[in-house]
Amino acid sequence: MAQHNELGKEGEQIAVDFLIQKGYEIKERNWRFKKAEIDIIAQLENVLIAVEVK
Repeated sequence: MAQHNELGKEGEQIAVDFLIQKGYEIKERNWRFKKAEIDIIAQLENVLIAVEVK
């Protein structure tokens, strides 16, 4: 795996850990629809968020 891909996965994991610590439930990771991708979909109570990690 290329170095930038490894760094991206590490960044996504940091974001997931942060969201879990804040009480969010991770619903999906790397969700794809056609040519689009959302890195993380998470929910806290009735709030659903889409996260793009850069």
